[in-house]
Amino acid sequence: MNEGFRRDIPLLIPMAILIGLGWVMVFSTAAVPAVGGASSGVFYHLKRQMLATGLGAVAIMFFANIPLARLERHAPAVLAATVVLMLAVFLPGVGKHVARASRWINFGFVSFQPVELFKPAVVLCYASLLSRMRPRGAWTPESWAKLAGLAVLSLALPNLQRDFGSVVLMLCMGAGMIWLAGARMRYLVGFGAAGAFAAVVLLLSHPYRVYRIKQYLSSWGGTEGGGYQTTQSLIALGAGGLFGVGLGESSQKLFFLPSAHADFIFAIIGEELGFIGAIAVLVLYFLLLREGLRIAQQSVERFSRLLASGLILLVFTQGLWHITVALVLVPTKGLALPFVSYGGSSLMCSMLIIGIILRCAAESGPAPVRPAQTGSLRIGSVRTGSVRAGLGEAILPPPDGGGGS
Repeated sequence: MNEGFRRDIPLLIPMAILIGLGWVMVFSTAAVPAVGGASSGVFYHLKRQMLATGLGAVAIMFFANIPLARLERHAPAVLAATVVLMLAVFLPGVGKHVARASRWINFGFVSFQPVELFKPAVVLCYASLLSRMRPRGAWTPESWAKLAGLAVLSLALPNLQRDFGSVVLMLCMGAGMIWLAGARMRYLVGFGAAGAFAAVVLLLSHPYRVYRIKQYLSSWGGTEGGGYQTTQSLIALGAGGLFGVGLGESSQKLFFLPSAHADFIFAIIGEELGFIGAIAVLVLYFLLLREGLRIAQQSVERFSRLLASGLILLVFTQGLWHITVALVLVPTKGLALPFVSYGGSSLMCSMLIIGIILRCAAESGPAPVRPAQTGSLRIGSVRTGSVRAGLGEAILPPPDGGGGS
């Protein structure tokens, strides 16, 4: 038990630091705007974030004790349950509508965003399907039909909720999971091309999305929508300099930067803690990624390897997307910064993901002993003698030298 806990510490420490930073930044960002508002005082957002952390800790303990075989067996049921929740947002009296988007289930005293639970459920089903498909081998039409159905579902439901950020994230996760599974390059290229075509169609199907792209391309000329947000985000980051203006001293959070405590909290971190603080946050996410992939490498079962790597990539990719939006490297689209942004749904589900990864660690064996390899490492492939493997399989090598059934 003690040995297992010591093995979990490298994953838990970055998460705990990010959550603690989230408490500080949520209070710093939301306290002043809350004065005189509809909320219950300056501690309103902080108390809710702390409550979500407590519930997330319960989720970690719960999922860390569920056998992976049971998770795999019930993967379709888990996905079906999250699909029901995703559709429930459209029911009168149940769904909560904000700015023309239907993404929340209203419980009266609190609301929940089911897409945050839908994302790990999709990764779980990808891992379950791909674990049965032989890496670098020919995949059957039936297998591809199941993968295509899951991919379409993962894109269609967030699109119905007008959540294009989650659409792009799920598209990246689908391609990432197939890559990690060791698919042939032509399979990966085909999936990527089909996904890119679908993303373009969904983008052009809504005029407001095209408008946001135009605003992004002329950010400094725009005074509303995405142009205004990106301008204010860059002002915040520029004002921070190397060491920041000081904790609690941000000017942009004072009604200049919309949704500063959620969708643009990284910009406020950059303003108050400076370049050093922003880089520290990025390093913490890379530490999470490294530890998650280490757990995946040590996993004995192919399902566990795919699940652990897919879930940690989900957290890392969403965090990186949030950061690139704040840096105006991609068009504006609201995605929470995992463990840091205000929002109970995102925080609890991110902690739930860590609980599942801890279960993968508990069921993993000792780190496999790798034989000495000859040859050179190439980007996109690994050559060992006459054997050539996909980069995904190089990251997650089968401990037994095989790979699926």
